[in-house]
Amino acid sequence: MNWKERAMKSLRDSLYPVPEELNELDWKTALSEKSERLAQHISAFSNLS
Repeated sequence: MNWKERAMKSLRDSLYPVPEELNELDWKTALSEKSERLAQHISAFSNLS
């Protein structure tokens, strides 16, 4: 399974039955206006093995 297929599966799995946070996917209602906080979120996902 390539990265696109894994990403789509992760997205589908997170939508049913109710959206939830996963290690690979984190639902946000909005992006923080604080660039440092946004950088922390991006860094956390980029460091996930």
